[in-house]
Amino acid sequence: MSFEPGEALDRMRRCLADQRVAHAYLIVGDVNRSEATVIRPWLKDLLGRDPEGHPDVFRVSPLSKLRQIRIEQIRQLLASLYQTSSLGGWKIAIVSEADRLLPQAANAFLKTLEEPARRTVILLLTAAPDLLLPTIRSRCLTIRIRGDGAPDPPEDLRPTLEMLATADRTDPIAGYRCLNSLGDYLAITKERFERGAKEHVRQARTDGLEGEALDALEKELAAQAQTDYIRERRDALAFLATALGSDRRSALAIEEANRDLSRPIQEALVLERLFLKLFAG
Repeated sequence: MSFEPGEALDRMRRCLADQRVAHAYLIVGDVNRSEATVIRPWLKDLLGRDPEGHPDVFRVSPLSKLRQIRIEQIRQLLASLYQTSSLGGWKIAIVSEADRLLPQAANAFLKTLEEPARRTVILLLTAAPDLLLPTIRSRCLTIRIRGDGAPDPPEDLRPTLEMLATADRTDPIAGYRCLNSLGDYLAITKERFERGAKEHVRQARTDGLEGEALDALEKELAAQAQTDYIRERRDALAFLATALGSDRRSALAIEEANRDLSRPIQEALVLERLFLKLFAG
């Protein structure tokens, strides 16, 4: 179930009024909009003052061109949370784009969710909750906030969407053309993420990192590149569903493809089966 921002804020304020403040909230929706319309006014109620500049409010967000949250950031955040409150009240951790947590950072953060510090509230903000560890999601109270409009598709994906929207859905050849166009887009996207990870490793090596630390970084960045690719692939299928309009059969086929892609099944086979269904006539 999702809420308009005002409804979500009312829901969190009731928790505060009833003294049932959860130790961790997963706020699902546009990160900037969620913080402006829900998180900031709620924290103002909780803290008794605006959270901006508050000494007990600690923030973490993705760094670098790769948009990652690294374990060093989480360690610094956790050290702050386990210190005595500067003003003797609540301590707040805000993690923006929490789905950008690298694997080691996510695992380190999980321990804090299992054993939270006293009078501490952790707020995880994300538009892609399925990319978070299930164990992290399960330890948070989830509040979904409705969006205020559909995002624009990436420029490189638009030819595929236009082709799909105008294609003869009874023509399997047209279906394979759309499939090949999507496949080209996904291949380029995956290569871009992998290239970025390799460039980051190369820079770390130039900066003097070596041995086990370099190997660990390389594995971590490779895992994040794969996570980022999965996010882009999921978004691409969502844009496909939008391009097809209110066709329920197509929407169900795309939903099934997303489920299959979360299993150990070859991506190419899943996508081919999807387009055979979309162009079944």
